Amino acid sequence: MGVVKRLPFLLCFNYSTTKPMKSQKFGIKAKLIIALSGFSIIIVSLTGILAYQLSKNALEKQAFDQLTSIRETKKKAITDYFGTIKNQVVTLSHDLTVIESAKIFSQEFEYLDTNLTEVQKSTYLSSINNYYNDNFIGKLNSNIEGEEAVSIAGLPSLPDGFEALSMELTIRLKPQI
Repeated sequence: MGVVKRLPFLLCFNYSTTKPMKSQKFGIKAKLIIALSGFSIIIVSLTGILAYQLSKNALEKQAFDQLTSIRETKKKAITDYFGTIKNQVVTLSHDLTVIESAKIFSQEFEYLDTNLTEVQKSTYLSSINNYYNDNFIGKLNSNIEGEEAVSIAGLPSLPDGFEALSMELTIRLKPQI
């Protein structure tokens, strides 16, 4: 029995130098608290990372769904608009007034194309260019911010007959506008 009682005392000795060992700084209670704190920090960190990833994915999905919804709404609006325009064109194509106007326009195209001299066409073209520059291009350029100004020369040209008819009609209607 004497040996058993001395056993804890013997464990404190360093057998190579026979000096007593230094006592440990931390007890079991402190080591347990440190270990549990470390595990808690790891668990909280993993939970935070997981929550971050889940919320990030949820926000990305919500933004994507919202953009998809906006795209579908715009698609439907454009489809409805073109459907409305198509229905109007079909309706107007059966209107007797539109049919008669198309016939008269065709006759006027032929008349202007064959009966106007080059000097008259040049005069009308100059007059129409001045009219559009004075009344439309100036207003258009004042509404364009940070972009290159528009000029009548940059606009697409029209077929000869149509250009002549539009010039004639614009000049005739000019006092009314």
